[in-house]
Formats: sequence, structure tokens, C-alpha cells
Amino acid sequence: MLTPYDYQQEALEAYRAWYETTDKFATVILAMGMGKTFTMALMVAEHPELTYLWMAPSQELVEQAVPVLTEVMPTGHRISTEMNKHKGKLDSQIIVATDATLQRDRAHLRNWKPDIIVIDEAHEASNDLYSTMM
Repeated sequence: MLTPYDYQQEALEAYRAWYETTDKFATVILAMGMGKTFTMALMVAEHPELTYLWMAPSQELVEQAVPVLTEVMPTGHRISTEMNKHKGKLDSQIIVATDATLQRDRAHLRNWKPDIIVIDEAHEASNDLYSTMM
């Protein structure tokens, strides 16, 4: 497994501190190319017992997240994709999806409630879908 850089380790420590609070929202801000996907995947790996919805604005970012999550999560951890014709498996600990896919009626997900929602490219999270999901 890759070792986080110091600034990624600092983000992990901030995440741990946030997780112990009652605050609902947290944001990780790193410049382009600084490893946000890897850093967030390490945060998800801190609590593999939880369920996660990882939302991304594009297919490319979904396809980037899945192998990174697969690398850092414990063996046997179930990760599925909700995109186009792919349906996320409800027994997954992590469902990675595009926001466009989630905007369509995905009846099989109606009762699936993740413990934590990760929003990749959160600066694009101003539309109604994100508000509904949270």
C-alpha cells in the first residue's frame, strides 16, 4: 500500500478529529494532483464497518475512485458501481456513482441509506440532488 504524504496524513488526522464530533459535514481541500481520491479513500478505510455512497460528477472520476478504494480497503470489502446500466449492489459497503445516474429514479436504492456520503469535487455540489442526498 502507498504511504500518504505529510499533508495527506494531516488531512487524515483532521478527519479523525471531525469523526469524533457531532458535526455533520467535513470538507477536504487539496489542489489538483495532490491525491484527494487517495486521501479520501484512506479516510473511508478508517471505518470499514460503515456504508458509503461515493458521489462523483463524471464517469472518469468514478473509474478513478474504484481501483483506489479497492487498493486501500480490507480484502473482501464489497465495492460496487451505480452508473449507466450498472446497478450498485445493496450488500456493498461502498457504492460509487455519478450524480447524473443518481438523478434518475434508481428504485433499488430508495431504501439504501449510507452512513457517510463522500462527494468528489464538492465545489460542484450545489444542485438539488446533493441537498436531497444529505
